[in-house]
Amino acid sequence: MNNTEEKLTNTAEEPLTNITQNSSVDHEDNDIAAGNDEEKHKEKKKFTVKKKLAIIGAGIIAYAAITSAYIAFLLPPKIERVQDGIIRNAYDDTLKRTDEGFLLSQYAKTEEAKESLEKSLGDVDIDSLDDDVLYDLMRLANCYCHEPEEHLLPAIKYANKELGFDDSLYDKIVSTETSMNPQSEKNDKYSVEWINDTEVGLTVLYKQID
Repeated sequence: MNNTEEKLTNTAEEPLTNITQNSSVDHEDNDIAAGNDEEKHKEKKKFTVKKKLAIIGAGIIAYAAITSAYIAFLLPPKIERVQDGIIRNAYDDTLKRTDEGFLLSQYAKTEEAKESLEKSLGDVDIDSLDDDVLYDLMRLANCYCHEPEEHLLPAIKYANKELGFDDSLYDKIVSTETSMNPQSEKNDKYSVEWINDTEVGLTVLYKQID
């Protein structure tokens, strides 16, 4: 092959080589662009999922808060629920409800006893009786808690715990001597007053603090 033919052959091959190289570069660029688009799509998808989860989480928290507030609105005050708990635990013979709270005593059922005594002692003015006479009649009529260890003391312990008092309060109450003056203690929401009387034993009064 002479020089002229070689030059023609080389000249004809050069465009094909350039086209092939350019095509490879274009494919690489397209692959990079496609990869970038895919990464962007993944990131966008992750962001969308996170956003949805955040919205769902906020909804759950809001629902829980609304539900708790609604339940709290429907429920009776704590001090009333404690009284209901005393009744459920069969300590109701020690319980007397008051306007501000409740009282626990062996002789808590004085009003019920008076009604019963009025029926059986129709000609006696029960309200005119001295307390010691009334308590004697209550004992005779079995209208009192004659087993304080079984009812009164567990009721006191239950009330203290439910109303947020320390366990040491129970020890203070049960160790109170009849010679002591009335005792009292309180926390942020409730107060408790008690006395150990020679006639009626322990009397404990719980009140809600306004």
